[in-house]
Amino acid sequence: MRWYRTRKHVSPLSAYAKSKEDEYLVFCYRTLKDKKVRNQIWETDPGTEKYELAGHKEVNVTDGYDDLRESKDSTVKGVLLRLSKEQLDDLDDWETKYRRAKVGKLGNKPIYAYLYDCTRALCQ
Repeated sequence: MRWYRTRKHVSPLSAYAKSKEDEYLVFCYRTLKDKKVRNQIWETDPGTEKYELAGHKEVNVTDGYDDLRESKDSTVKGVLLRLSKEQLDDLDDWETKYRRAKVGKLGNKPIYAYLYDCTRALCQ
């Protein structure tokens, strides 16, 4: 079982983000698609919208951990989260074996995803 320290929020994004400019877009392609998992991080689920990330494919990297790799002709189905900076910080703390990286744009806003980080996971 994974143990981590996080704050649980009681309000949705609107209570934290002052405007659309204050929100962060995060693409989720595996575990975070599950509302039960998101509820381990935040008391109030930020909600999701279906999204397909073009130019990437999902791969298994090690021991059941998945990752995204660039792939010109591929698309990954997932969901998009719209988070406040505080919620994004919570997610950074929760994702102990992954690092946040820019994987695309929606309009002029960057889209982030969590990519497997072999150095944080202490891989051989």
